[in-house]
Amino acid sequence: MEHEVEYKKADELFEINLFLESKNVPYESKNVPYESMNVLKKSEYVKFKADKVIFLNVDFDLLSFNNNNNLFINGKMTSLENIASKSLGEKLNLCFDTCKFSKINAKNITWNGSIDIKSSLIGEVNIESSFFKDRFYVNPHHSEKTETCKIKSFRVNNTNFEHNFKLHNCEVGLIDINNTNFKKNVNFFKSKFLQDNKDIIFKLINFEGFALFGECEFNSKLIFEHVTFKGLSHFREAEFSKGLDLDKTNIENEMIFYPTKGLEKTEYISQETYRIIKYNCQKIGNQIEANKYHSNELKKRREFLNENPLSNKLDWVVFNINWHTSRFSTDWLLTTFWIFIVGFSTWVFVCFSCQRPVVFIDIFKYMSIVDLDECIKKNPLVFLANKTTLGFLYYQLVTAIRKDTRK
Repeated sequence: MEHEVEYKKADELFEINLFLESKNVPYESKNVPYESMNVLKKSEYVKFKADKVIFLNVDFDLLSFNNNNNLFINGKMTSLENIASKSLGEKLNLCFDTCKFSKINAKNITWNGSIDIKSSLIGEVNIESSFFKDRFYVNPHHSEKTETCKIKSFRVNNTNFEHNFKLHNCEVGLIDINNTNFKKNVNFFKSKFLQDNKDIIFKLINFEGFALFGECEFNSKLIFEHVTFKGLSHFREAEFSKGLDLDKTNIENEMIFYPTKGLEKTEYISQETYRIIKYNCQKIGNQIEANKYHSNELKKRREFLNENPLSNKLDWVVFNINWHTSRFSTDWLLTTFWIFIVGFSTWVFVCFSCQRPVVFIDIFKYMSIVDLDECIKKNPLVFLANKTTLGFLYYQLVTAIRKDTRK
């Protein structure tokens, strides 16, 4: 085309900002809008290579997949074999290169070939009760200069992906995947899930291969509900703005979490999820991270006991003593402070009860477990309180110092 095509439906179908409903930014495209079969018959917009069909620089309104190598485009049945004027075989691979879409639908279909969607802008994706035998890729680029694909909503329900699935480097306004099987590898690398007021829920899903969530950003709480991870799962450098929920997951292989951002926000994460993360850090030998999440697990337990102190009084006492003296064996400076307080309190008692002269250096004598001062030996309760408390605090001190080096 001689000049840039202005797509008149752009305000309705392709908003540059898909996620801020209050803004209405007009959209201009250098692509050709799909208007008739004549567009697809032009060699610059569609190419046929053996069992592969490549669409180039086409803006689609509504694209629906159908069985028997047919597509519904803007509500009209489109036979790819008629366009190609030849038989394309039972397995047809589709590639949409630099195309844009208002809607992509797939319902009650079986597609034998691969689907590669290389796009910078997609309105809605709705996949239901379908079966994809080959790979299904959205924005499958790996270059540092890869353009981000903006997707308003991505919904998948009751679907099987027999081959690799990829949703790579995308900004998704709303994602909803449930009752779905991923037979091989799944890749959400560098994608951002932007919904703010609704939890991001993956429900009733089997990840049978490698599941990659590396460098993803989750603006809402990420919940895996009745999800099975059979293969290795990877959350390296993922960012969780409002936490993670693994309470209802079945994890059969390792899960990698280091390094991540946001998992320290204990107000968003349960005790059980911290236990699962801790256990997976231990499985791969990352004891430092395991210790950190163990401490967070204990914090959540203490929060529960503080809300229900009468449910278990002894646990409530033990957890609060550990918290206030060493932050569950993680803060050696706090423990050192309490050792000084015990020594100082004992020194004050000795000075007054035994009428000793005030010698400040003696404070350190009463910070020793082996001190046998005659004055406190004559006061068994003071002696017992001093030595028992110091023994507990020195144990906490050693544990806190060794927390990141012990096996």
